[in-house]
Amino acid sequence: MLNPAETAQAVSNSMEHKAHTPLVSIIFLAIMAGAAIAMGDIFWAHSTVGMAGKTVSSVFQISSVVSHLAAVS
Repeated sequence: MLNPAETAQAVSNSMEHKAHTPLVSIIFLAIMAGAAIAMGDIFWAHSTVGMAGKTVSSVFQISSVVSHLAAVS
């Protein structure tokens, strides 16, 4: 366990390291975070609407038909 002075130093070192992160890495991580949020939103929309017996869009209807046809074959 760190005492308060050591905790402050550790946080300071961490923030200094983060401030020197290359711009390319920051942009890449921002894009990946946005993609993760978007995938979570798609999952949420599909699961909540799917539970009501509806589909989110025709894309899910088409993928459902294709998966059923593949399972039957």
